[in-house]
Amino acid sequence: MATKTKVNFNEFMQLAAEKPVGKREKEFKGCRALEITEKQKAALHKFGIGYSSMNWRGQASDVLEVAFRRAKNNLATAAQMRVLSKMGVSCVHKRTFKEAAFILNGNDPDNYNGFTYIFRCGDEEREAHSRKQADSVFQELRASGKPVQVKRVEA
Repeated sequence: MATKTKVNFNEFMQLAAEKPVGKREKEFKGCRALEITEKQKAALHKFGIGYSSMNWRGQASDVLEVAFRRAKNNLATAAQMRVLSKMGVSCVHKRTFKEAAFILNGNDPDNYNGFTYIFRCGDEEREAHSRKQADSVFQELRASGKPVQVKRVEA
């Protein structure tokens, strides 16, 4: 199994359009100037953010605050932002998790409209994330001759 490369914490903050975290010990006071904790390391690992060059709790705290806020707001992950950025996609920090997944599945970013279309035809249920994809799925299911139910929900 291939090892996934972690996104460096400075790169993550830059991709997330956040201010960079402090680099010098004197920028952190009290417990924020202590060594990074195991819980912080585990959380950073879970988010796919590298911490090998991170020295202080304050740095980890700042990065985790951004990562948790992005997760809570269903925004793209660190890895998604990195790949989208390399693909030349603009405004990666504003992309939602679902929108990033849509683009990473080979779809045109301009076709994403923020809605998910759910189609039900008999026992089969399928999803589409763009108008073009929805039209295609609808035509496919309609060809079966069974009634097709469509529900549009915000992504």
